[in-house]
Amino acid sequence: MPDVGQYLFATYPGEPDVFVWVAGAIFLLGLVAGLFLYPRRDALFPVPVVRRVAQPAAVTSIVIGSLGLLFTIFALLQVPLLSPRFWLAGLLLAGLVGIGYLVYYLFFRLPARLQGYQQAQVRQRYLPRPNERRSGKKKGGKKRK
Repeated sequence: MPDVGQYLFATYPGEPDVFVWVAGAIFLLGLVAGLFLYPRRDALFPVPVVRRVAQPAAVTSIVIGSLGLLFTIFALLQVPLLSPRFWLAGLLLAGLVGIGYLVYYLFFRLPARLQGYQQAQVRQRYLPRPNERRSGKKKGGKKRK
């Protein structure tokens, strides 16, 4: 089994390890998920409260996935640009923080917002509709002479 610590913190890590391939696969999966979710967020999430979290989650997934994939390619090609090992670890950490925030939002903030949205829908359903005679609009039909 490869030593991830040796790869991340060694002065001369040598050839890219399995860690780089796993990180690249994770970043590619995040990029594909974000690219799938972003244009379809309105159709997939009809409730505006849920749609409000889908857009930032998709954009975050696209940004972290594309940057991570870029630095994975740098690590595989062994391009010494700002230590791709550091960026891979940092982007994996950023991805974990993003996933953590998404889980926090889904379990703690979203239920309260959904409840408020549902209460607003119920209130809207039972509000009286404006009377058409008072508002000046006519339904159509015969005109009076």
